[in-house]
Amino acid sequence: MRITMFVTLFSLIIAVNAGAITTTNLVGYYSFNGHLNDLSPSPNVNNASAIGSPDMNIDGLFGLGVKVGDGSGTSYVSLGNPLDYQFGNSTSFTITYWVKMPDSQASDPTLIGNKDWSVSGGRQGFVQAIAADDVKSNIADGTTRKDTAWIDLDHDAYWDGQGKAADDPVRWTFVAMTVDRSSNVMTNYVMDGWVVNQWDDSSTPTTVDITGVGSLDSGYPINLGQDGDGSGYDNATYAELVASFDDLTVWRRSLTTSELWEIYTAGRAGQSFGDLVGISETAALLDVDTSDFVFPSQDPQSVAPVTLPLTLENIGSESLQFQAAIINDSLGEFSVSPTAPQTLTEGQSVSLDITWDPSSTPGGTHSAQLSITHDTVQTSPIIINLRGKIRQELFGGRRVLVVGIDGVRPDALQAANTPNMDALAANGAITYDAYAGGVLGTPTQQATSSGPGWSSILTGVWVDKHNVPNNSFSSPDYANYPHFFTLIKQGYPDALLASIVQWAPINTYITPNADTDIELTGSGASVASQAASLLASDNPDVLFLHFDDVDYAGHAYGYSPTSANYLAAIEGVDTHTGTVVTAIQNRANYTNEDWLIIVTTDHGGLGTSHGGQSTEERTIFVIASGNSICQQVISNGPGHTTVPPTAMRHLGIAIDPAWGWEDDPFGAIPPDGDIAGPSGRPDCIVDILDLRALAEQFLDDTLVNPSADFTGPTDTPDGIVNLNDFAWFAGHYLESSI
Repeated sequence: MRITMFVTLFSLIIAVNAGAITTTNLVGYYSFNGHLNDLSPSPNVNNASAIGSPDMNIDGLFGLGVKVGDGSGTSYVSLGNPLDYQFGNSTSFTITYWVKMPDSQASDPTLIGNKDWSVSGGRQGFVQAIAADDVKSNIADGTTRKDTAWIDLDHDAYWDGQGKAADDPVRWTFVAMTVDRSSNVMTNYVMDGWVVNQWDDSSTPTTVDITGVGSLDSGYPINLGQDGDGSGYDNATYAELVASFDDLTVWRRSLTTSELWEIYTAGRAGQSFGDLVGISETAALLDVDTSDFVFPSQDPQSVAPVTLPLTLENIGSESLQFQAAIINDSLGEFSVSPTAPQTLTEGQSVSLDITWDPSSTPGGTHSAQLSITHDTVQTSPIIINLRGKIRQELFGGRRVLVVGIDGVRPDALQAANTPNMDALAANGAITYDAYAGGVLGTPTQQATSSGPGWSSILTGVWVDKHNVPNNSFSSPDYANYPHFFTLIKQGYPDALLASIVQWAPINTYITPNADTDIELTGSGASVASQAASLLASDNPDVLFLHFDDVDYAGHAYGYSPTSANYLAAIEGVDTHTGTVVTAIQNRANYTNEDWLIIVTTDHGGLGTSHGGQSTEERTIFVIASGNSICQQVISNGPGHTTVPPTAMRHLGIAIDPAWGWEDDPFGAIPPDGDIAGPSGRPDCIVDILDLRALAEQFLDDTLVNPSADFTGPTDTPDGIVNLNDFAWFAGHYLESSI
């Protein structure tokens, strides 16, 4: 495997900050001095990128700045969506920048934000927007929305009267937004040359209580001069933002008003943020990606050396000498070549080959560092973290894929053309008569909505225990009735568990961050693509996927087997499912793996809605597919709370009654892996021929009880050795399992 990483980074000199503000939790700093590089001291490099043709050579407040806006809404700056910029529902953050723009902006275009602002201010994410010459901050989790009051941004008429030209530094305005999760307050700040005292009437910060607002992670990038999805100004009612920006910072903490005032007053004195805290940039000398260099995880069966190239380029001096070395490698697994000093002339590139050889090392995560030293003004070496992982096989090759498809009526599933799900059902058990919504007329009865439904599917209990009656997730009891990932991690902390979903609240509220190695959110096609990529590059023990397109179609066109659009959506997700199944079958070690694939839904629908207790809303399907699952169509199926016990049984994890699960595993298996029907396929004991085959094989092969629960007629474990014993066993087995 060869992966080329190549990202421009300016060389930095980090000095000790002598001011009151520190760079603690600063994760992004953009000086916009002719480049879009992140100059923050954060270990992650969060470089921005130009979309379209933003002007990178305008006069800024501190050297150069960047101007967005080309008349079509397609020239702006994107900060991307790195982990540092995903603040979830609990991380405080601050964004600051200097901005200058014409006197008035039509409508309310985005200054900076990660949400689809053109559709609705209630869409998930955050934004600072401008209307005319007023600024406000807005956040929402898709359900709850909060806005600060507007603050007057600029005073062009005043400055025109003062004889200040358009390029006068006084026309630059300092803007900030803080989201403080500890005090549940969002604050909007605007400070310009109009300010006489620390705060005057025109720039007094406006605040709003944000209690109850959940995750702000929209899945979109943070964009400067455009909304998160990058198409906000395609809407004719939204004008394009035309503005110049300089000196932008991103923090994973809420700055105090005194810290913001310090940045503002330093800027008014001609001191950039970098000058204030001791971040200075020299001429660009060496292109190199300083983010972690991660090697693909390996299983013990396929441990082999892996080499990845890292490309360096000298872009700033006539001659540059560098030397690379591996440091902090206690086990000696990592190496780099060449190790001798190398000389780069301006514009020349060279590749370093970094090799990880874990063939004789124990399981676990292994790390080292690559040090690159060079003869420039940068006195400290460039340090790149190297990581690789050898996974111990925890479950004997057994793995689980759970595919959750939102809003599928079983009769529509049967009417649709679904070759991939049909193949899964043919290789296991299916029921078209399982149920959502709990048991009618009991405390378990719950709305046939997504919040309660996915909570039950993933925790194995109903609303009387998980306490999620609707989609607000206001007071769930996941502490006592957790996601089954949590229970797996309790016994197997090294298990690799992943949740890739289209409906973000699943990962925001139900899936526990500490117990999930990978959490991603995206479109239906993106979910399938991300899952296929993960299956090709890593080894998840349990993978949960969620697709939402069918529910969208149901709300728009009706939940009905006669709705062509609804059936088309089911068929589309069937294609996505096929993509993932193919990725499983293409795995290098697939022949040594035993996959269980579970497919189900959270509810059906009636008309264009759901949530009630009608048969159409309550009736669902469940598929359990795999080589150890009995081939059968089951009537009177279980609730969808059967998913966790079915997954745990396959992994070989004993089910603890203290978990309070409502259902048994789905898709009964024979009492012993050696016992199959007359065809040799584990199709369960469903008729007298199967029972006879079981008796003959059992008597010939074992002469012992299949489990401690089966004893002879005298209640002593004497094995099945005669007709009386067999008659007792057959009656017990038939009563218990069929």
